[in-house]
Amino acid sequence: MRSLNDLFAIATVEGIDVSYHNIKKDGLLGLYVAHPRAGPMVFLDNQLIHRTALHKSVFAEEIGHYMTAPRTNILRVCKSFKMFGENNETIMMAQDERAALRWATGFLMPDVELCRALSQGYRTCYELAEYFDVTEWLVYRKVELWKKHFAPKEGIRAKYVERILLGNPFLKDFKESAHFFCLSLGSGVFLSIFF
Repeated sequence: MRSLNDLFAIATVEGIDVSYHNIKKDGLLGLYVAHPRAGPMVFLDNQLIHRTALHKSVFAEEIGHYMTAPRTNILRVCKSFKMFGENNETIMMAQDERAALRWATGFLMPDVELCRALSQGYRTCYELAEYFDVTEWLVYRKVELWKKHFAPKEGIRAKYVERILLGNPFLKDFKESAHFFCLSLGSGVFLSIFF
């Protein structure tokens, strides 16, 4: 399982300056900035220090911005996001956010580990959030990303993901369902978990 130390190690290796400030007053919990002279910086809210799951979730998403190289000027767009309509910059920012979120969920909840948790009987987003020590919001985003990943290939898989992770009471044999789902991911890596 990934920890805050893993995120700090990435920041150190990549040369990302991490600092804590009172930025919640501006409506932010975290902010990534790639300054031309100062280099990459992540600003996190002071209050995150006392909330590990939220701290990990926000920090990973901000590191995700560095790893996925955003294409927009995040400072200008974030401050005036509501002023933009459906134009290219708004669309690009949404894509950048999704890419950073995909990196964060993949880092904190790798597919192999998630399948292992499912096979061990963790059924709901709340249980998975506790298991990975992340926010429920991040688990829901992982579910959304999985649904989008599988929906174009086979609509039934996207519905199956939602049923498994949202703890649908109609599932009688959860371990068998998790086993089937992990096999349906199509990667031989998952086969070794169950056999």
